[in-house]
Parts: sequence; C-alpha cells; structure tokens
Amino acid sequence: MFVSFLSTNEESYSIPLSTLYQEARRAAAANPCRWGISLKQLQDVKTSVCLHVGERVFRTMTMRDICAKVISPICKEEKRPYALVVNEFGLEAHAFVTHCWDEPFGEFVDSVQDAMSN
Repeated sequence: MFVSFLSTNEESYSIPLSTLYQEARRAAAANPCRWGISLKQLQDVKTSVCLHVGERVFRTMTMRDICAKVISPICKEEKRPYALVVNEFGLEAHAFVTHCWDEPFGEFVDSVQDAMSN
C-alpha cells in the first residue's frame, strides 16, 4: 500500500505505507517523551497479573516483582521499552509518575488512578 502526496510544486509522489510506519516507530523510539503508557494500560497490567497469580499473591507483589517478572521479560523479548511495546508509535507522556521499588504494585496503581481522577 502506498500513500500519495502532492509536493509544493504540485508534482505527486508516493511513499510505501510500510516506510511511513517504520519512520513513525523510529521517531517514537528516539524520543523518550513518547515513552508513556496510559492509565488504562497500567490498570491492564494490574488486572492481568492479578488474574494470573490470584488476589492473595498479587497483594504481596511489589513494583520490583512486577518489573522483574512481567515488564523486563517483555522488554528483553521485544528489545524495546515496554511503553513502545504497548504503543508501537509512542504515546506522549502528560505526567511523570515515580515509584518506590518495594511499594506494593496494586497500591501504586490505585494511587496513580486516584491522582489522575482529581
């Protein structure tokens, strides 16, 4: 598939759509400001892990656990940041959220959700 453009001198030219996708992915990878994830994506991690390990085990899992057992293996396999795995063309970050490695992950997600809803 090609995308056609009209140049400033009114000559048309086409670029393969795959080239546009590659350029968009490359641009996102080069700009850490586009390495964001949405609140929904953060909540999805929480839900997915909780369903996989059960509520009792999930309540004991820290940010360190989630990163080591869920996020890092995905990044290693995909060879890119998690944010670019779930948002292929990047997602501009509108807020910076920091965390404590030994904080319970569920509490972290709930705190972010509370802060974003206010």
